[in-house]
Amino acid sequence: MSVLKSLLSERNDANQKKFNRDGVVAFIHGANVCPFKYYRFFICIYCSERFILMPDLVKHHKHEHRYVTKAETMRAVRRIGAGEPVKVNMLDYNCKICKDTISDFEHLKHHLISKHKLPIDFENDMIWPFKITAHEFGCPMCGILLEQYGQLSKHINEHFDNFICTQCGARFATEFRLRRHGSSHEDGAYPCDRCDKLFKTTESRLNHFQRIHMKVKKNKCMYCEESFGDYTQKLVHLHVVHGLKRKEYKCSFCPKVFKKSSVLRSHERSVHIQLDKFICDFCGYTCYDKKHMVDHMIRHTGVRKYICQVCGKGYARAYTLTEHMRIHNNERRFSCQYCEQAFVQKCSLKLHMKNHHKEFLMYE
Repeated sequence: MSVLKSLLSERNDANQKKFNRDGVVAFIHGANVCPFKYYRFFICIYCSERFILMPDLVKHHKHEHRYVTKAETMRAVRRIGAGEPVKVNMLDYNCKICKDTISDFEHLKHHLISKHKLPIDFENDMIWPFKITAHEFGCPMCGILLEQYGQLSKHINEHFDNFICTQCGARFATEFRLRRHGSSHEDGAYPCDRCDKLFKTTESRLNHFQRIHMKVKKNKCMYCEESFGDYTQKLVHLHVVHGLKRKEYKCSFCPKVFKKSSVLRSHERSVHIQLDKFICDFCGYTCYDKKHMVDHMIRHTGVRKYICQVCGKGYARAYTLTEHMRIHNNERRFSCQYCEQAFVQKCSLKLHMKNHHKEFLMYE
């Protein structure tokens, strides 16, 4: 059995279906977006002209392809490939059909589906939204700003988890990305001098050595010289030292406010938008997301096929086993930025912060 076949789960198989190109074309013509491809440059999907900066591609798109037909867009989308996402740069969230002003990306999709009856697949349309300007690379779904296109593309992938690695639980938007990730589970030829882990490339070994053993901190504060091991520590620092408020995500339908964009989207979908629900045949539990239903069904099947070779404990999910193995390997990934202690589990770090550094905790 190939590495790919061993990685693919039943859910992955279901998501290999070709996405609805008609829906993609309808979205491009109904929303104020600039579709693009990327390979070292921002590339026009219609004529393949290349640009260093996104604003230059936007100007080209408005001037050269302003009156492009749906048939021409369909031909351009077909050239991208059935299994690859269609990238669009969001110029704003206004509807081009009725000129309504919409609050964000997902509400724009819902508006186009419900009001204009466009054939957009809300759950599996394979449209990747970006918010790129000359100097900023932003995610329209959670508002995060990153420094490079590659970082943003990797981040966007995390919002679309159609494919799951059955060995470690990592989630990917496309089969291609899962295939590329699969090589990380193959034995490498480059061992780490400190812990004897194997890596497939010298670059991955170097990244591991810097992050785990040298404790290199790449998350730099934009207001001072401090740097941090992870992004969450940086947010705490920005709040405590520089007085920046943590970003809040307000519901467009009711007064509720959330700390995470993913929780906001879950609330809006289940309470306000109310998409078609999935129903559990065993207990009647309902949810609007197939991923949640797959996770729920594990409670009924009780299958624990992922067995720890050290202590014999069994787990229903590969990801849970991976996290469990960190205890045996004593991987102290979660370091306290205020003292010298480090912990295997994030919950242990949180408990430590509450007991010893409560004054630095961000408000919840």
